Amino acid sequence: MKTSKILFKITKDKQLNDSIIKIGTIIYIYFVSIFVRSFIFLKLWQWIIIPVFHFQAINYIQSLGLMLILKFLFFKIKLQKKITNDLNMEETMNEFLEHLFSPWLILGACWIISLFI
Repeated sequence: MKTSKILFKITKDKQLNDSIIKIGTIIYIYFVSIFVRSFIFLKLWQWIIIPVFHFQAINYIQSLGLMLILKFLFFKIKLQKKITNDLNMEETMNEFLEHLFSPWLILGACWIISLFI
């Protein structure tokens, strides 16, 4: 009973609520982009790497692992995009759409390339 009262008092604060929503949205964007990008990586592997280099096919879990390794190896800090308290929902949604649609555009371009291999 005391815990629910504490949680209710915490979520009453509008600014804290907005911060929790922003953090939750950023975490959601991060995980969705990892799974989408690993799917795109799997398709690119099947369409480009296998025909050109004659490597073995990989499954989704291996693709996810390779994506996480690549993310670790090529991690870069974006200095021009600082996350501050001024981050509004429109910027968050733009970032989400960028992370969601850019891999699909790459997938479409590579699919067209794979037709000519």
